[in-house]
Amino acid sequence: MVPPVELRSSRLRLVGTALVSALLSAAGSALLVHDPTRPDGRVVAVIAAACALAAICLLAAALRPSRVVLRLDADGFTYRGLRVAWTEVRGYRTPHVYRRGRVIVVAVTDTAEVTARWQSAGLRGTEQSLRRWGTPVVLDATWMAATPGRVIRAFADHAEQGFRQR
Repeated sequence: MVPPVELRSSRLRLVGTALVSALLSAAGSALLVHDPTRPDGRVVAVIAAACALAAICLLAAALRPSRVVLRLDADGFTYRGLRVAWTEVRGYRTPHVYRRGRVIVVAVTDTAEVTARWQSAGLRGTEQSLRRWGTPVVLDATWMAATPGRVIRAFADHAEQGFRQR
């Protein structure tokens, strides 16, 4: 029996994104200080302020305890707070997505019901997942504190166990 696995959000990615935002803000501010008469100065100032605000928000998020993004157990999985039982899963595949790496595309038995559940919970991207993949359930490891390979292996182990128990 495979023990339950909890994969949390990655603080390191949040801090890295915040640092990039802070650098963009500093660069925009430096442009304004260097030549305050630039005709596009207001645009640069707005972009610099937005980057600074994003950096502050991301750093604040990084200081909070990381939350569980994906929980896998013998009965199913919970992704971003929404539960899917292994009995609802027909299968899965792990295609490569340009600039994102591998994702887990989960085929479900009742697409309409799972879609309604995920949309009512406010999960963005459900329609896009349906159009692109034919299912609302696409697991993205980008912001998890684990490599995509580890996420896929953990999912495969638990899915195999769940399929055997049916």
